[in-house]
Amino acid sequence: MLIRLVPILFVAITAWPQQTRIGIHGSHFTINGQSTYTPAQGFAAADPNLYGTLLNVRAVQAIFDDSNYPSQGSRQNPYPTNVMGPVWFDYPDGKFDPERNLNEFLAALPDWRRCGILAITINLQGGGPVDGNYGELGPMQPQVNTAFEKDGTLKPAYLERARRVIAEADRLGMVVIVGLYYQGENARVDEAPDDANVRRGIVNAVRWLKSLPNRNVMIEVQNELGVGVYRHPLLTVASAQTRLNWHKRKPAASSPSASVWFKERETNELLANAIFSFFTRMAEHPKVSMKTSRPYVAWPVTTNPFSSMKTE
Repeated sequence: MLIRLVPILFVAITAWPQQTRIGIHGSHFTINGQSTYTPAQGFAAADPNLYGTLLNVRAVQAIFDDSNYPSQGSRQNPYPTNVMGPVWFDYPDGKFDPERNLNEFLAALPDWRRCGILAITINLQGGGPVDGNYGELGPMQPQVNTAFEKDGTLKPAYLERARRVIAEADRLGMVVIVGLYYQGENARVDEAPDDANVRRGIVNAVRWLKSLPNRNVMIEVQNELGVGVYRHPLLTVASAQTRLNWHKRKPAASSPSASVWFKERETNELLANAIFSFFTRMAEHPKVSMKTSRPYVAWPVTTNPFSSMKTE
């Protein structure tokens, strides 16, 4: 597992005050109005280079499920992989259970917060639990792990698990970065003229997030825009600005919009300018703010980047 700084463009959801409220002030992320990792936030000995950053753990499988299970992904019917041999999701003492998976994740969050983690990343289409990647034996990863139906409507069970993650993080003073689409699962949403199903999925997810009382959430529309394997045209680099222009005309126009991790620096800067221009035009709306975060940083799992910190 890697700990990283958020390397992308984000827009914070802001509305009525809650226990944990993510914000952006200048070049800093803030929580409840205070820049992150500062003495005012309880990090008396933090390296000043951390001020205003948002160290987060990518925990995209916190709400994981697999519609193929147990006919695939069980000990009796494992998935074949290129480098790991047969893979199954069963526990040593029983069958896989998405509720147990979630409960064990939530139970770990207080310790993560005590170690200085202020944010976690989940995704409504997960990540790559087989070989740590997607599509190693085909165009998509084999497990069916998606909160979206084929037409872009949302699955209630996934939303409930995501809601519980957001609520517990809120209670602990943590932020949740909610990803919508993942390259290894995006094709689970059917292709349609003008990518209507993908658009419906974005609007449905944003409306659902805005309906929650929590304001400790940021949205990542998709994981790794620049990888070039998304099937839907709307989820490609070429359509990024089109998506933003479309997004502002929809009923969810005051909601956040972002895409993650561009391989080409020029593409990153182009999209940054496009998003900046878009949200500058919406600056009169008090519910919208935007920033470009600091560069990607990662440590080996065995390294503790918080060794010099005194946390609250």
